Amino acid sequence: MNNLNCNNRIELLSPAGNPDCFYAAVAAGADAVYAGLSAFSARAYAGNFSMEEFLKAMDYAHLFGRKLYLTLNTLVKEREFSLITPLLDPLYQNGLDGVIVQDMGVISFLRENYPLLPLHASTQMALTGVSGARLLKEMGACRIVTARELSIGELEEICRDSGVEVECFIHGAMCYSYSGLCLMSSMLGGRSGNRGRCAGSCRQPYSCVEEDDLNSGRRRDPIYPSSIEDSYKGRNRGRSDSSEEEGSWRGRKRGRSYSSGEEDPWRGQKRNQFYSSGEENQKWGQFNSSGEEDPWRGQKRGRSDSSGTEGVRKSRKRGQSHSPGAEGSSMDGEEYLLSMRDLCGIERIPELIRIGVSSLKIEGRMKSPAYVAGVTEIYRKYIDLYYERGEFSVDPTDMEALISLYSRGGSPDGYFRRRNGRDMITLTPGGYKRALPEDFSVKRLHMPLDGEARIEAGQPMRLYVKDTSGANCFTALGQVADRAEKRAVSQADVRKQLLKTGDSFFSFKSLSIDLGGEVFVPVSTLNSLRREALEGLKNSILLPFKRNLPDKYEDKANEDGASSSVWAKVGQGGGEASCLPGFILQFEDQARAEEVCRLLAESRNGFAGISAICCPERPSLLSKYDDSDREGMGAAGEGEIAWIQLLPHILRSQSAPLSGGGMTDSGRKGGRDTAPQKVNAETIDGMTDSGRKEEQNTGRSESSPCQETYGEGPRLFDFSAEGILVRNYEELFLLKESPYAGRIIADAALYTWNSRACREIRRFGISEDTVPYELNEKEIRQRGIGNSSIILYGRAPLMISAQCIHKTRTGKCGRRLPEGRRGELTDRKKAVFPVQMDCRNCYNVIYNSLPQSLHRDFDKIQALEPASMRLCFTVEEAGECLDIIKYYVNLYFRQRPAGPGQRQTGRPEGHTSGERHAAPGDKALQNKSREDQHFQDEALQDEALQDKAPQDKALQDKTLQTRSLQDKALQGKSLKGGSLQAKAALQEWPSSRPYTRGHFGRGAE
Repeated sequence: MNNLNCNNRIELLSPAGNPDCFYAAVAAGADAVYAGLSAFSARAYAGNFSMEEFLKAMDYAHLFGRKLYLTLNTLVKEREFSLITPLLDPLYQNGLDGVIVQDMGVISFLRENYPLLPLHASTQMALTGVSGARLLKEMGACRIVTARELSIGELEEICRDSGVEVECFIHGAMCYSYSGLCLMSSMLGGRSGNRGRCAGSCRQPYSCVEEDDLNSGRRRDPIYPSSIEDSYKGRNRGRSDSSEEEGSWRGRKRGRSYSSGEEDPWRGQKRNQFYSSGEENQKWGQFNSSGEEDPWRGQKRGRSDSSGTEGVRKSRKRGQSHSPGAEGSSMDGEEYLLSMRDLCGIERIPELIRIGVSSLKIEGRMKSPAYVAGVTEIYRKYIDLYYERGEFSVDPTDMEALISLYSRGGSPDGYFRRRNGRDMITLTPGGYKRALPEDFSVKRLHMPLDGEARIEAGQPMRLYVKDTSGANCFTALGQVADRAEKRAVSQADVRKQLLKTGDSFFSFKSLSIDLGGEVFVPVSTLNSLRREALEGLKNSILLPFKRNLPDKYEDKANEDGASSSVWAKVGQGGGEASCLPGFILQFEDQARAEEVCRLLAESRNGFAGISAICCPERPSLLSKYDDSDREGMGAAGEGEIAWIQLLPHILRSQSAPLSGGGMTDSGRKGGRDTAPQKVNAETIDGMTDSGRKEEQNTGRSESSPCQETYGEGPRLFDFSAEGILVRNYEELFLLKESPYAGRIIADAALYTWNSRACREIRRFGISEDTVPYELNEKEIRQRGIGNSSIILYGRAPLMISAQCIHKTRTGKCGRRLPEGRRGELTDRKKAVFPVQMDCRNCYNVIYNSLPQSLHRDFDKIQALEPASMRLCFTVEEAGECLDIIKYYVNLYFRQRPAGPGQRQTGRPEGHTSGERHAAPGDKALQNKSREDQHFQDEALQDEALQDKAPQDKALQDKTLQTRSLQDKALQGKSLKGGSLQAKAALQEWPSSRPYTRGHFGRGAE
């Protein structure tokens, strides 16, 4: 006998995309099932459930001791919160066992309005460690669904130290990106994975080159084509919308998309058949929802799957190979570089049970009932074997059956014992297997009952029923039985009618019938008696699950005293424009930040209009000055240029190599193998306890454990920074528990689609959130951005992946490669996606083929009054960064309102860092002071021009004349989009730099 604790057995959790899948999962042995309704489900293209079907399935699950969880795991827009209450009220009353959520605003809403409802944090939240788990516990979650990328060791840490239940995926499809951190489908095709409408862009073919190839001259500049025309002829294939007229049809020849962020209405059409690329194509059935369904389904003759790339079967016509090389060949041609093989972790069941995982989750809400039943049955078998024997070995027949049910290129055990690897990628399209039984029929369980019927003339009929355990019973009383005048009813007649249990989930194991003399009973009366007895027994069993609806929570005021409605009104405009904050320049590459800072310092206007530099380490230019000296760095000397520390996209608690391996070391420094960087539970305890207790009132601590070096890697936080940009829940929790008291900005990956989410994240010390990439102008106005940072320029990170294109391409880890190594992926539309390889933290970032730029909407953004504005630079060269910064600074000073009684000016006058924090009564004085300083500087410049040599006289006159014309054109003009200022600004955008407006002017579903 083994000594396993069978009283707390691990849960086997199966998917159900429709009612048939649900009943198949329960019959196959699932302990719990997760399913969605038509709204707010991360599988919008699954069959899903109607409300009636879900309520019936919930009763069925409870009757047989199972659980049913609701997937409410999409991000929710401001206007949609009114739809949640009518959705959840009946489910809450009938005993919903839990709800899986992603949106912080939804978590807050459910916690306040449905206090007894268990909350499960979705894998879409990309939780990777103990810190994130603790944060979600504080939010109210009782269970977290971890990221698929975690190792056994990392899962063990979370199980041991987090204090919440841990659920992890054990079988099924895997995304290339960390779940929830993929914007590719949304930015390319307008179908958001965060809204359950993923088009499976990672299942398409791509070609790859790396930095060595780029530097060797094999390709042109990967960032920008030489002209706008090239964006239609070359790599971007019409994805630019940089022409002055919005919605230009330029470049839409042959159905090409004209913007990487805006849909081409004609894309994917055949023979002039129109359909919206953001809606489901019912006829073709081509949507695969994050790759869960076969990507070839319904595709024929090169039809598009609306993901922004062409249908992957186009080149397979007439025997043509879609992939130029087999697995193991050179990656110079097209390969399925982002298409992950399916996970099959059945051999890891013993380890996961031993470390304390609470639930093993099977992926597949887009799969058939046969798949759900087959996979569930095999996993049920081996979980039970382990509890019975303490060990098992998987029968090869069962393993083959799992692979045959559905598999992409074989089924490795995922990330449990490796960091990443080439053998986890399909590379070729030929590895799909699916051999489902054709004669499969869905089975339904029936609860066995014991029954006793007593029918006597002149007495009410009685039917007593109980379950076989005897724990639940019920007695139904019917009409008074009549004495038979002609033909009396027999026991066989009574038995025949009472055994007709139909679809009631019950069946009689035994039934005794006692007839008292010659009686007559109509058939309808017997049927009514049976229905009443079974319904009464069902209600008796389900009674403990019922809940009363609590009093509805009234929306409270936020920390600043503003209600939710006021938050929605923030930034609506309509009044006199106020002063804008200065720009934050964000650099992913430290070397690029240093170079651009140097160029800015050498330029004419210096850091005018710039309030902060955001990068991994303090730029050396800023560190040369103390706080008092830095106050004069701006062109007008208005305030300090702050440094905001940029944190990694992903923070993992273990970075050391594990046995069985392939995990890259992340503690490398200077190209040498060194001790790995590690943030373990002990370190976290130090951060959360001792560091805060000792330094909680001092503001900054030079000796805090948060600043200790892990191995030879860099420290996580630098408390000398004036601000910190947080990018995941792990960092947010660690920073919350630290003594740091500076400015904290939450990046776009900490999604705040609604004002509730904005308020929720502020509970943890966040000063500003970031406006999500996927919201359009109307949705941003409804949400409000008075406490938000907005990204005006930058390439959206389409994917954050634990995989590595260098390792996939070469089969070797690139840990000895230089920091900041880059590559490119090219899709079948010839769009080029830059890839940044972060070897220190062991992840890749795939950026959009075009940057998003909102310069055309700058006046609208000014009216929204954001807390800060960011220009984010990723793969741009220093000169390109400088051009873009100058353009935005020029636009910034044109849009700023002048002080009282002063004219508007079209020339830079300095930066405005610290303006937002100034006392309201001082603003007029500040504005006047800045204007006076500007006119003094302008007079000095004019005098300098007059002192030039006579041969420059013509140039001097022309310069002064141009300045005069600019001032006259700007005086008294409105700041609307059709104004002369806005048009002039648009014309100044460098024509060689195509861009997209992203979703700001359009939105996504």
